[in-house]
Amino acid sequence: MLLPALLIVALGSLIISSLMPAALTGQFIALVIGLLLFWLFSRLNLVFHRSLAIHYYIFSLLILLATFLFGQITRGSIRWLNIGGVSFQPSEIVKPFLILSFGFLVQRWPPKTFKNLLILFSLFLLPWFLIWQQPDLGSSMVILFIWLAIIFMAGLPRRFLVLGALSLLIIFPLAGRVLKDYQKQRLAIFFNPSSDPLGQGYHTLQALITVGSGQFSGRGVGKGSQVQLRFLPERQTDFIFASYAEELGFFGCLILLCLYVWLLVSLLKTIQGQQNPAAVLIGTGCFAALFFQTGVNLAINLGLLPVSGITLPFFSVGGSSLVTGWIILGIAQNLKSEIKNTSLLEIK
Repeated sequence: MLLPALLIVALGSLIISSLMPAALTGQFIALVIGLLLFWLFSRLNLVFHRSLAIHYYIFSLLILLATFLFGQITRGSIRWLNIGGVSFQPSEIVKPFLILSFGFLVQRWPPKTFKNLLILFSLFLLPWFLIWQQPDLGSSMVILFIWLAIIFMAGLPRRFLVLGALSLLIIFPLAGRVLKDYQKQRLAIFFNPSSDPLGQGYHTLQALITVGSGQFSGRGVGKGSQVQLRFLPERQTDFIFASYAEELGFFGCLILLCLYVWLLVSLLKTIQGQQNPAAVLIGTGCFAALFFQTGVNLAINLGLLPVSGITLPFFSVGGSSLVTGWIILGIAQNLKSEIKNTSLLEIK
């Protein structure tokens, strides 16, 4: 897992050096912190995490609540905390801790009965609601996908799946009352971005133009007209893949996609051969987080999904996202060690 992740970071640094050289220092600092936390979490076993599972959950709630009390308002959202001159995004940092707490809580209350499922849903709803209210649609979607993947892997009965699908069909018409105005506009523009090419549809249209202009071999690092002339918004975060596609082309994108497949397959292998049910659930959460973020970000850059503010793991500019990714990989690396230790015990 370490090698493909480092190679993705290297390619990300290459394109960041073209788009925003001043951001490289911050990315390097985040990388060093992330690697230290990767090393630390790769050595913390499940017994240690189990003893702190409730504390992880409470910590996640407290830091999300602190965002509303002490956070910085940026573009109408309150997503950032500043401690000692260091700004970070709590909705990113809590992801690995919620993976750990959800894994042990689902093992404590297996979703086999309606009562247990209701308990698990209530425990999920608290942090999810706090993230949704920031508002942070992207992170709230990631947390939802993590929770669904874990309870599904825990053996969610088919009748609950059917009941959930029917509930969504009933609730879906009411979604318009829950979504924020800008979220409604994003959905409407997704189906017809050309209806507002200079407004809400601008991001999607410019991303498609940027990806297409790279053609097979790309325009060259530092030579992409769309990104260098800043026609593409959020070119170093949400739409960094489009920036990369213009400057390194289809061939460069193919290399990047192969690295993500390598990383995700390595994560899947941490689930295979696990004897501990909690390890299976936590490994599933780690895979779900990185798989969902990668897939959704790529789909947004290709105009296949509405814009939702999800960064590309290990690639986009953003210290919080980079550190979070390394913590998740550290947890998964320890699960891999659990398989090796179990195999050695069986041989003995």
